[in-house]
Amino acid sequence: MIKIHKWLLNNFGLKILALILAVITWAYVVVEMSKGTEEETEVLYNIFPFRIIAKSISLKANIIGEPVSGYKVITSKVALTPSQILVIGPKSVVEDLIYLQTEPIDIREYTKPLAVKVHLAPIGKLSIPYTEAIEVFIPIEKIEKDDKENSEAGS
Repeated sequence: MIKIHKWLLNNFGLKILALILAVITWAYVVVEMSKGTEEETEVLYNIFPFRIIAKSISLKANIIGEPVSGYKVITSKVALTPSQILVIGPKSVVEDLIYLQTEPIDIREYTKPLAVKVHLAPIGKLSIPYTEAIEVFIPIEKIEKDDKENSEAGS
């Protein structure tokens, strides 16, 4: 444990500097790809065959199953924290994204509101800087007698 700790902290300043320089270089290349002469742009596109973009995308809870009979999920009150994240990837993939889903959340056998932490479902070629768990609140309420009669009348 001490060796790992020592390995991580050894030359920590240089590691941070290298990370900062890498991010600056990446940002420079992305900016250069969007400007410059046709010749420069062609050279950059030959080196980097796809265009990278960043976009803020909404999150959606992937709820599976139904609560116990006599209970319902109030879908309009499902809350995720954070509700959006930054996604980085090829323009052809990122620009078409509408939302990202969490890993499946099974709500079978629940009769009370549920608060869980889950990760995002895997997403192919995308880079998502946010790696923390997503907090999801799923309100589950007992179906009132009037609600039952209305849902049975609608059937």
